[in-house]
Amino acid sequence: MAKQQFVTEKEVKCETLTQMRELITKDYKFDNHVVSLNHLSVTEDYKLASNGNELGMTRWAFDNLLRLLKIPVTFGAAIPVDLLEVIVNRLREVDPQGVKLYTAPEGDVVNITKATYRAPTLANILEPLQGDIKIGRLSVRGVKIATVIPGHSVEPEVGDVVDVGTILTASETGGPAPKANLMTFRLICSNGAVAGDILGTVRYVAQGGNGYHEFINRLGGLNEQAGVIAEGLTRLPGKKVTDVEFSRMWNQVRILFDTDTTDGVFKVDKEVRKQYLAQAIVKKKELIAPSPTDLSAWEVFNSITFLAKDLDYVRNDVMMKIGGSLLN
Repeated sequence: MAKQQFVTEKEVKCETLTQMRELITKDYKFDNHVVSLNHLSVTEDYKLASNGNELGMTRWAFDNLLRLLKIPVTFGAAIPVDLLEVIVNRLREVDPQGVKLYTAPEGDVVNITKATYRAPTLANILEPLQGDIKIGRLSVRGVKIATVIPGHSVEPEVGDVVDVGTILTASETGGPAPKANLMTFRLICSNGAVAGDILGTVRYVAQGGNGYHEFINRLGGLNEQAGVIAEGLTRLPGKKVTDVEFSRMWNQVRILFDTDTTDGVFKVDKEVRKQYLAQAIVKKKELIAPSPTDLSAWEVFNSITFLAKDLDYVRNDVMMKIGGSLLN
């Protein structure tokens, strides 16, 4: 079976909005064009053949090509590429729909979407924003921009200051539509957590209204919820993680890392982990109230978010949300 050789998804951390605005005109300027699926195929080394050209593609693009063809991603990635080619060719004939290819300046395909996909450009996303940013990450998948809400810093433990702010995520290459959530920033180690939608979110609505500028104008509404996040932070040092919370978070982290690394994040040994997971299964099955474990919610919160800060764009997002779920 041929080795899968996908293009690495490039990304960069940015210190300022000015730096971001410059990058989206150069290294992160993505072109797009619509082609028929009849003109696409996957080569033996997992390049995308299109109209006589062989283009490198990311794993993200490959997975979404499979989804567009209604091929299960796990199955499509596991079978030999020659068999995959037979399946792709057959499905192209059944449904010769148009798709949109997003290409980087280097010519690689970073993603493939339906031809009808529309989104604000990164220039539109950045244009109305002003001031300093706490977190700035730019990727082929989109952008993350986090800012602090003044007046909502808290000190859950003496000398350990945490700011409350907002994080905006958006994509012009087929990722999720623009969205903003509340988040926290721990000053001592610069790690952050994203609060769940239940505590406040603003979403971009493509149909009706004034589109992206209306979305930006509604961001101020999140500031009113900042106090709720601050209160949640102050409660964490005195709270214990429940067995059901542990089960949910441990399994979410385990998707991203091996078992030993996951146990290390929660600072549990194998026997303790098995005990908590077993308890949670019984509690959920018999609808019994969760029980507190010996794990400090504050320590687990910081352990998860500390690991998140140096991860790639996608895993960073997942881990910040897992940590932030303790604020709900």
